[in-house]
Amino acid sequence: MMGPKSLRSGFAQLLAAVFCLLAATSLCIAAPYDRALALLDPVRLTSRALTPALLDFKQKLESRTHGVATGDTEFFDFTEDRSYRIASDGFEGCVGIVLATNKGAIVGHYVQTNQGVEEAAERITALYNEHRDKVAGATPLIYAMVKIDDETLQEPEIVQSHIDMVQALTGKEPRLVDYINAVDTMVDEDGELIEDLDLDNMQYGALLVENEGGGNSPTNVIFVDINLIKESVQPAA
Repeated sequence: MMGPKSLRSGFAQLLAAVFCLLAATSLCIAAPYDRALALLDPVRLTSRALTPALLDFKQKLESRTHGVATGDTEFFDFTEDRSYRIASDGFEGCVGIVLATNKGAIVGHYVQTNQGVEEAAERITALYNEHRDKVAGATPLIYAMVKIDDETLQEPEIVQSHIDMVQALTGKEPRLVDYINAVDTMVDEDGELIEDLDLDNMQYGALLVENEGGGNSPTNVIFVDINLIKESVQPAA
C-alpha cells in the first residue's frame, strides 16, 4: 500500500499533467534590498484567494510592461522617463535572480541545472559589468523552490552555485526567497486530494519589479511567498 508521500507524489504528477493541458495561470512576493529600494521587507502577500491583495497582484502581472522568460536575463534602465512593471512567472522549479536599485535592474529566470548556472554566471556578470553604474550596490535576491514537506531547497547545490556567483560578483550576501510548486498544494498532509479546490485562483511562483522611471523613483521587488501559494488553491470561503 502506498503511504501519504507516495499518494502525494502520485496526485501531484497526475494533476500537474492535467493543469499543463489547462494552461493554469502562473503568478508571484515582496523583498527589496536597501535604501535604493522602497523596502517591503519583510512584507509577504499572504492573502487568501479572491482577496483584494491577490486580485491586485494578478492585475499587476497582467498589466506588465516587460516580461522575462525562462532562460532569459535582461537589464532595465530605470533612468529613462517611463514606468516599468517587469514580470517573470511560471516558476515550477526554476531559479530567479534579481539585482535592483533605483537606477536599474537585472532580472534572470533559469532552469535548475548546471547549464542554468553557467548561463546565469555568463549573462549576469556581463550585464553587471556593463551597467555597473546603475546596479552596483544592489543586494542580490534569489528566488528558489523548496520542498513542501520540510521547506528545504529542492536543488541545494544548484542554488548554492548561484549564491556563490552573485556574492563574488557584487560583494554582497544574497537574500534567499523561497517558494513551492503550486501543484503540490492540491493534496493534504495525508496525501488526499483537497475537495472544492479554487483552481481559478491557483497561484504559481513568480516575481515582479516595479519602478516609475526617472532615476530617482523607489524600486519595488515583489515575489509570491509559500503561504500565498498554499492558500490560493484552498476552497473559497
